[in-house]
Amino acid sequence: QQLDSPKLTKTKDLVSWMGAVQAQDYKMVKWAIGCRLNLGKLSEVDSAIDNGDIIRTHILRPTWHFVSSNNLKWMLRLSSKKIISANTSRGKLFNLEPELYFKCNNLIEKILDGNQHLTKQEIKTELNIRGCKVDQSIINRIMIRAEADGIICSGKNKNNKPTYSLLEERIKISDDLNDDEAFIRLATMYFQSHSPATFQDFAWWSGLSLSQSKKAIDFIKDKLFVEKHDSSEFYIYDQCYNNNDKQETFCFLPPYDEFLISYKNRTHVLDTQYQSKAFSERGIFYPVIMYQGKIAGNWLYNQGKDEFDISLFNRIDIPLCSIKKAEDKYRFFINS
Repeated sequence: QQLDSPKLTKTKDLVSWMGAVQAQDYKMVKWAIGCRLNLGKLSEVDSAIDNGDIIRTHILRPTWHFVSSNNLKWMLRLSSKKIISANTSRGKLFNLEPELYFKCNNLIEKILDGNQHLTKQEIKTELNIRGCKVDQSIINRIMIRAEADGIICSGKNKNNKPTYSLLEERIKISDDLNDDEAFIRLATMYFQSHSPATFQDFAWWSGLSLSQSKKAIDFIKDKLFVEKHDSSEFYIYDQCYNNNDKQETFCFLPPYDEFLISYKNRTHVLDTQYQSKAFSERGIFYPVIMYQGKIAGNWLYNQGKDEFDISLFNRIDIPLCSIKKAEDKYRFFINS
């Protein structure tokens, strides 16, 4: 996962390596990327967003993710039916009719035409002005549907807030993969960056059906080693198999970080008794500390006081130099 001795320096390369980076928390997902870069800088991540190198959208399970721009279209094709189905079901709670989605799609295309980059609230205001009455709950469903239909994607930062733009204006070059090629690319990206992982982990992360997940893994079987542990079968990507150069790794991880959320079973890195400190029953994930491959505590940073609040789950002897290195890395990121 590039948390131990990261090699990559560019945001787009890192996001491509990971396949996708879950992105509910717009501020902290930038750190999820930055902590995996060699000398990660906030300015580098923001630049990649503004340039359209990475795109934030609902995809895979589906939920918010950053993906590389050249991977967006084929990933969206794999995910769109599931996204539309889930979004339509939620929309029924607000009595949304199919005609409203089509009407809003057409209006949004006109509103954003000409490389406009508008926040969700600005688009909501424009829709209401043009006779499409939507409140806060409905605009969420409208925007997700427009993403799934390939109308919109994320735009440039505006006052540190995310915006939307037209996908076809935003992304000029995108890889054109058929379904089999897409399965191969998705499975390769996942296992190269998330090994060791199980079949169930991949199916959870990708949002693919079980049969599609099996097909994808079968395509790259020659690249995977298989090992059994605690009655589970783990796949390990061949480039990861003999990578034993482990460091004294202490990391501040953001909420919804891939280290936890991208696996169906998290008990291998998080003791069951501490799960409530890492995520809630409602699926809210908290900032956590990773030490030597295990989730070991929580952290908060008070920027005004330039202080870290570190709370460990149990008594463990962590070298002060490891903690200071992690603190310096976070400070360097947010200030550069």
